Amino acid sequence: MTHCVLHDMMERRKGVIVNVSSFTAYVPMPFMSIYPATKAFVDFFSRCMSKECETHGILFQSLLPHYVQTKMLLEDREPNLMRPSPDTFCKSAIGTLGRSERTFGYFPHFVLATVNTSRSTLDGTILFCPGC
Repeated sequence: MTHCVLHDMMERRKGVIVNVSSFTAYVPMPFMSIYPATKAFVDFFSRCMSKECETHGILFQSLLPHYVQTKMLLEDREPNLMRPSPDTFCKSAIGTLGRSERTFGYFPHFVLATVNTSRSTLDGTILFCPGC
């Protein structure tokens, strides 16, 4: 998909590409290695492309959400603070565009990630805190 739109964006010298990764990109998940590995690729790809395209006016952002209450989750629950509705999450995440190349997109997810760093380590990159 990136290849399909990047050339035109470079000619216009503007554009935004948001790639949806996951918090699993930095949390080891035994017996589920393929999913977090692909999400880590998406995150790193976005970060690399951000550096490659920054002089062309193109913004890349890697979005690393925790759970959002969608049909993908097995539990049929109402959205809550830690599992927001898609609308709530998207409104928050859109507010991070142009502020960081990596974000959790939603303040409670930033808090969860901060707590999780005691069990696993991030690579030292500062991630944007929405609402901070």
